[in-house]
Amino acid sequence: MFVRTGTVKISRTLSNASQNSPEKKLFNQQKKKKESFQCSFLAHHINAIRIGGLVLHQQRVKICVRGTLFETFESTLGNFPNTLLGNISKRNTYFDELRGAYVFDRCVNSFDAVLFYYQSKGTLAKPPLVTREQFYEELNFYEIDGVIDERHMEDLYFLKQNDKKNGELPKGCFRSTVWKFVNFFNDNFIQTAYTYVNLLITLLSITAFCLETEPSLQFAKIWIYIEIGTGIFFGIEFIFFVYSCPNIFQLRRSLNVLIDLASVIVNVVYIILYFLVGNKVAVLIRFFRVIRVFKLTKFSMALRLFIYTLYKCSNFLQIILVTGGTLSFAFAAFIFILENQFNKYKEESAFRSIFDAMWYAVISATGVGYGDIHPTTALGKVCGAFLLVTGILLFCLPQPVLVNQFISVYYLPEIMCNKETLRKNAIMKMRQAMLGEV
Repeated sequence: MFVRTGTVKISRTLSNASQNSPEKKLFNQQKKKKESFQCSFLAHHINAIRIGGLVLHQQRVKICVRGTLFETFESTLGNFPNTLLGNISKRNTYFDELRGAYVFDRCVNSFDAVLFYYQSKGTLAKPPLVTREQFYEELNFYEIDGVIDERHMEDLYFLKQNDKKNGELPKGCFRSTVWKFVNFFNDNFIQTAYTYVNLLITLLSITAFCLETEPSLQFAKIWIYIEIGTGIFFGIEFIFFVYSCPNIFQLRRSLNVLIDLASVIVNVVYIILYFLVGNKVAVLIRFFRVIRVFKLTKFSMALRLFIYTLYKCSNFLQIILVTGGTLSFAFAAFIFILENQFNKYKEESAFRSIFDAMWYAVISATGVGYGDIHPTTALGKVCGAFLLVTGILLFCLPQPVLVNQFISVYYLPEIMCNKETLRKNAIMKMRQAMLGEV
């Protein structure tokens, strides 16, 4: 036992001595350096792969459109991989090896908007020098689906609200038929005839209201009979409209419904006062009957668009009115002071108060110029000249804003129609590609 124990102890001592030898230490150090080198090489290899991917991702792409060279990044075009430029396989058919660029014989002005579509990740704006049809033709070629900005969502809701054909129909055959009549669907000859009859009765009511103001025709009995007849017609129409409406809670948000209701109420009150009190007292409410003029908005989409344009530009119009009112008051005060303090003939001055000067300022700034009031002093004429120039510049500002807003809303259904056409074409191409693969 003693010998074996000593042998084990001696062997352990020899093994420890061998591990602590310089050769073993050198071997361990070289092994550790080799392992650390392998780890660092692997890390550098991974970084190189990442950098190479970034370089490939930021690869420049040259596009030549009718001789004009455009450059962009591959990552920019990759924002929309389903389009012609975003899909490398589709784009390679137009690659020219001699030029080292993709060559397209398309509209250069439209391509500026197409490239901005990729750069802005979805913002699509038609260039002013390109027609609407040509621009949508270019979008169809590049396989870009038209995008409507969020600012048009309210416009789309307005158009949808005015397009009753695409809305919800009431339940029941009779209610549905009545709803089509009172909303002028014009699907058949009878509905079209009813629309023209309603328009003629509305014009008859407005014409009778105008002729009734003539002194020689003021007390004729025929006007009250016309008022009763048109009142009965509009009252029955309103009752049928409420009866056939699919969602009666939405009526309170419709301007046409409020106009019809106000017209019927004014008509009933006028007839009651006419028979109870007489024509002299009923004349007080006659001016409220002018509301029926706005019933013409039901027959004219352009008139509704004009009213909606004024509503959309109300903030800008408020600024113009406030600025115009302030400038008119300032010029009126100056002209009043100049015409009364520096005028030798104060008694002959036409500007007796600031209100007279305000009248002159408004009439002159708007370019009407009746000539009933005008300055006579030299300083007053100079102030009036500045007023004319300022008024022309100020009141010309709202015109392009109103025109652009009206045109954008007027052509919005056409934009949506082209968008739907582009979407259907894209779906058909996808189906043809799938059938080709099969």
